[in-house]
Amino acid sequence: MPDKDVISWTSLVTGYAHNGFHEEAIKLFCDMRSAKITPDHFVIASVFSGCAELTLLAFGQQVHADFVKSGLESSLSVDNSLVALYAKGGCIEDANRIFDSMRDRDVITWTSLIAGYAQNGRGNDSIRFYQSMILSGCKPDFVTFIGLLFACSHAGLVDDGLHYFKTMDKIYAIKPDATVWKALLAACRVHKNVELAERAAYNLFELEPLNAMPYVLLSNIYSASGRWEDAARTRRLMKSRGVNKEPGRILNPAVPSRAGLKKQTMCPNSMTKYSQVAQDPSLRHTIVSSFDQLMNLLDMGLRPIALLVISASGLVQSKLLQS
Repeated sequence: MPDKDVISWTSLVTGYAHNGFHEEAIKLFCDMRSAKITPDHFVIASVFSGCAELTLLAFGQQVHADFVKSGLESSLSVDNSLVALYAKGGCIEDANRIFDSMRDRDVITWTSLIAGYAQNGRGNDSIRFYQSMILSGCKPDFVTFIGLLFACSHAGLVDDGLHYFKTMDKIYAIKPDATVWKALLAACRVHKNVELAERAAYNLFELEPLNAMPYVLLSNIYSASGRWEDAARTRRLMKSRGVNKEPGRILNPAVPSRAGLKKQTMCPNSMTKYSQVAQDPSLRHTIVSSFDQLMNLLDMGLRPIALLVISASGLVQSKLLQS
């Protein structure tokens, strides 16, 4: 297109954002600003959502400041994205102030703050906001319950977590999906509830058969409970089904922006993969061989006492005892 207006840019930015390509959406927004195109509230909401997903708080704050200076009227979607941005970025009080200033709130507004308090280690505040949400007449959705389960997991509120899990189905007829089972499984890991962990993991095996997460967590829960044979069996099951752990991803923090907002404005550069396996070949060989020894001991019905120690300097002490 030789001539691109705000509608063209907005369609492209929001399209990328709605399909989960947040980094690309933010880069396009930077190009949009370089082209001297003034954004509307639709594209601003998408950028705030992308910053929230990528936890680019500093960049989001600068876009927020530019939006305020522009004099554009806010909207429910912009305010909801702002609440999520500040909550996920650790500025929970700023998120709360935006929440308090909003004339209209929907389930996304309430859920963003509930999840935000949970992510910032304030599980009791998450529950308090959930109770206020119910009193306001706003009906929760399954994302709300994910935030609640996450809050209960991190705050050690096991009974509350089970209560909300039952409430989700019995009162609101919301069937737990994979995300809910993952939150429940994570809670079981913290509180060593093996029976409930098995139920959550087995549901995840059916819903996401190639996801390594439930296998690894269930194996770790078994190990923490001293059930070494079950831990080994779960690892073997994972291997027999061809399930592999994916390498992690880390976002390079920032590079100078092309956006033209401010000279110090930062835009994301690229996503970089990293692997938990040591890059030193000799170190990697030691880790893998030690793990194989461990699995052999478990297969023989022997219980390991000491496993593998990796010091801060990267040196490995491999010591497998048996009883």
